[in-house]
Amino acid sequence: MKVSYVPECFLSSLEYVNLFTPTTVTEPMNLPIYFVRNCAVLKELVLNESFSNMIRKIKRIPRLSQRCEVLVGTPTYEDVSHKHDLLSIMYP
Repeated sequence: MKVSYVPECFLSSLEYVNLFTPTTVTEPMNLPIYFVRNCAVLKELVLNESFSNMIRKIKRIPRLSQRCEVLVGTPTYEDVSHKHDLLSIMYP
């Protein structure tokens, strides 16, 4: 599925994204790729271990934001509480 619309906030203000999915999900997800390609000021994309098979692919994708770091882990509330432009997504 290809998405052609990119919300203005992704281009101008989204700096931190946390994506979490159960470890039982085995199908590839395009959402991390979408964020890397479309968030102009993204500083940090945090993925949990379920994305480990995609990490190399995601890190090779040209990023709209040159400052974007792709990390694997589970941030604690203290790690993200100071981040005002944070989007956290948890898959069921």
